[in-house]
Amino acid sequence: MVVRMDADSIEAPARAGAGSRILIALCFALLAFAWWVRDERYVQAEAGLGYALGVLGASMMLLLLLYSVRKRARWLSSAGPLRTWFRIHMWLGLAGPLLIILHSGFKFGSLNSSIALLAMLLVAGSGVVGRVIYAKIHYGLYGRRLHLREKLAEFTEANGKLRPLLDAFPEVMGPLREFEREFSSSPPGASAAGLQLARLGPASRRTRERCDRLLEAPLGEERAAAREYLRLAGRVGEFACYERLFRLWHAVHVPLFVTTILSLAIHVVAVHMY
Repeated sequence: MVVRMDADSIEAPARAGAGSRILIALCFALLAFAWWVRDERYVQAEAGLGYALGVLGASMMLLLLLYSVRKRARWLSSAGPLRTWFRIHMWLGLAGPLLIILHSGFKFGSLNSSIALLAMLLVAGSGVVGRVIYAKIHYGLYGRRLHLREKLAEFTEANGKLRPLLDAFPEVMGPLREFEREFSSSPPGASAAGLQLARLGPASRRTRERCDRLLEAPLGEERAAAREYLRLAGRVGEFACYERLFRLWHAVHVPLFVTTILSLAIHVVAVHMY
């Protein structure tokens, strides 16, 4: 009997393709090279290439707003699939900050430019964190958003295939149920979600060891079923944490982004007026 469930049913793999990884590596290589030659002043923010990089980078940051507009405006529903807009949004979120950093020459400068650069770095860092969390709760890199109730339904369906093997061992179902109850609910806040994520791995190991002791050989098939049950319950618990963290991240990221756009606008006005 094959005990292991289909990985796509409970897990949500979301990894960047080879092309994306190469492009990201090139961006970091360019950034590292610019840092290495920063004292040569090949690029100056006030004129020439440096000025153009600043204009282009700020324009890209402004274009990031289009994704939010596309999500909310019904009249744009025919303007291509949302995942395409999100893909563009992600690349603009990478390229915009990169160009602005090159424009700055890795220096903070005046007060308004320092605030704009700091705000942009914060929102770029927040974007990276959001990308990591996003990948945990969506199908594929640009796929549909999942919800905890769906994961619980999938877990229940998978249980139907495992329970016939485990129902004969109530002493094993006890610790498995205990683990499931403890980790299958959504944590109330960010700290609780972080704590639950930190506890998930050790609790899973302890439960697995406990079940292994109760199901020694020759009950290999039952032991595999118990491990699979535990693995799937752990996936649900992990998903519940990331779903909560994503909501909180969104509540922080949006004000940060608005602050960045405002500070960039003030910087542009100040540069051209004074």
